[in-house]
Amino acid sequence: MAATVLAQLCVRTALRKIGWTRTLGLGALLLGLPALPQALSDHLLPVLLTTALRGAGFGIVTARGLPPPPPHPRSRTPRHCLPVRRTHSETQP
Repeated sequence: MAATVLAQLCVRTALRKIGWTRTLGLGALLLGLPALPQALSDHLLPVLLTTALRGAGFGIVTARGLPPPPPHPRSRTPRHCLPVRRTHSETQP
């Protein structure tokens, strides 16, 4: 649980440094790759380490698994971001 929360707190920094695709890929790798060693060992330390790695992967995937939603149509958009409306005379050839 601690590894998941710590990974979620680090996602914003990872997004800035390595980008959305690589961050999500890292999360998927951390979530999936340690599964095999975890299944093969019954000792406490390897199970705890692989569980922490998988928790970090889960934290990354859940923090940035989907792209950010588009802004709500009624949200306050800065004036310079609004689309330019063309008059009828500008659209006619």
